[in-house]
Amino acid sequence: MSAATWTAIVAATIVGLACSDGSLGIVGEWDLVSYGTQTEQEPALADRGATVVFEAGGDVHGHTGCNTFGGRYEADGMRLVFEDVYQTLIGCGDAVRQQEAAMMGALQTESMVEFDGDTATLLAEGSDAVIVLSRR
Repeated sequence: MSAATWTAIVAATIVGLACSDGSLGIVGEWDLVSYGTQTEQEPALADRGATVVFEAGGDVHGHTGCNTFGGRYEADGMRLVFEDVYQTLIGCGDAVRQQEAAMMGALQTESMVEFDGDTATLLAEGSDAVIVLSRR
């Protein structure tokens, strides 16, 4: 086996192990697809551009469709722990406020994350807030 082939196999194995528990799978740019609860989801407001960006270094930031937010996160298997989350406080219309409340509910303290291809579902612990994200 050549050195290049061996290096490719080792690299693929490391990537597979790193992402198998979701800890590194969340890194990247995501668009909000829907929000609400596990039993009732509303589609994201198409004209509002709600996004979440998870940086490899533990920073998280994005846009709720009205306000921007930022903070820190730590991935622990399928659990995301958020710290020092802040957001701007621009007044928003009712529909955008509902979307923003759901997003911030899932991004405030702890959420479980479930992956299905390029989709991530965040379920907030201690509340019924659920957001569904699609990888950009």
